[in-house]
Amino acid sequence: MVGQPVRYGHVPWFWSNQFDLTLQVSGLPALGTRHVERAIGDSRLYLSTDDGGTTVGVSALGAVREIAMPMRVAKAFVEGRQQIDPARFADASVPLQALAGEP
Repeated sequence: MVGQPVRYGHVPWFWSNQFDLTLQVSGLPALGTRHVERAIGDSRLYLSTDDGGTTVGVSALGAVREIAMPMRVAKAFVEGRQQIDPARFADASVPLQALAGEP
């Protein structure tokens, strides 16, 4: 333990209300080299991955009633450093929960 390197595992998260919209961000989307958009009604959810396809951040903008639950699911992608298929993420007919745990 002492003297051994320890990986810091906390994933940053914040939100901000902007009039009738809510912005939520988890992880560090700015570190992503690929960004994929998913429509959720009139709102949007974005997946950010690094060169290796690992999720480094997610963000959402829209009505809180539309983005709260999808953002909670997507935050787990960041925490688990999951590799998510970009085409399946973008396909709103594929439930986000179905992407959790996919190789």
